[in-house]
Amino acid sequence: GVTVEELAAANGMLNPDLIVTGDLLIVPSGPASAEALPEDSNPQTDVENTETAESTGNDEVAAPVLVTNDVRPQQPPTSVQAGAATLHLVLPGETVESIAEAYGVTVPQLLAANGQAQNGVSSGMILKVPPADTAGVQLVNMPAAIEMSAVGSELTAVSVATAYWGASISENTLLASLEMSDNPHLGFRGDINGQFGGTDDYGVYAAPLSEAVSEHGFIGEVFYADGDATQLTDRIDRGLPVVTWITYQTAQAEPQRVDDDVRPFTVVAGKQAVVAYGYDDQGVLVVDLASGGYSHINWADFMRSWNYFDGMGLAISPI
Repeated sequence: GVTVEELAAANGMLNPDLIVTGDLLIVPSGPASAEALPEDSNPQTDVENTETAESTGNDEVAAPVLVTNDVRPQQPPTSVQAGAATLHLVLPGETVESIAEAYGVTVPQLLAANGQAQNGVSSGMILKVPPADTAGVQLVNMPAAIEMSAVGSELTAVSVATAYWGASISENTLLASLEMSDNPHLGFRGDINGQFGGTDDYGVYAAPLSEAVSEHGFIGEVFYADGDATQLTDRIDRGLPVVTWITYQTAQAEPQRVDDDVRPFTVVAGKQAVVAYGYDDQGVLVVDLASGGYSHINWADFMRSWNYFDGMGLAISPI
């Protein structure tokens, strides 16, 4: 019972044609208005694959199109206090187990708060998420995407981190800005379309990506935590999404040291980049690019896996 213009104005939509499954809309008062969902609901940003990749000097991968708010102003991180329940919109592919893990609660706790989920969940359901045991901090409205190349997950991670600021840099644009090099500290190592898990077709580390994002209006702050978790939490407290390098599902690994005339480096089988966007006393909230969803990784596993890469991180912010 409202016009398209009224709906667009109520939701700050610059292009009312850009709505996708999972978006939550505020419906203004009208003859047949429905009750708006809470603003603090945090649906995952949908991703569509383009049919053709951008032309690059390197091998091409299909670039994800992250549906964002066109221009998103910087938002301060939100303190998540213990005792505050939230609502979650179930997206395609999510399960009770994955939702519970993402919010740091147990499956029994989630089911106890949602009688309608006893036999599973389906896309479109709204779940009440009980409070986690501990307080934390997280960035709001963090987008997500499925990696378009298992070897180059860090390219998708940077694309997601820049999409948080409202202007995503595509994977192909990033790839075209990188040199090819056997040393991932200097450029992209191996074939972007290679098989995941090895160390020959491998990917790239933080320094070359920092230079690449600087060409497109962003600052990529490279840092090495070396076991100091506050190096990560301090940047999230400042409102910055952080690309971090860990192993897939934080699996144990044996880092391989490689001597190089310019800069010695380490490669780790099963390398997987994630975007850290929050934390609590129990662990770290990340965008899981392998699944296209959100995960909560306990501190012990995260730090062990992150330390294989010397706690390498890339904090993304606009210039």
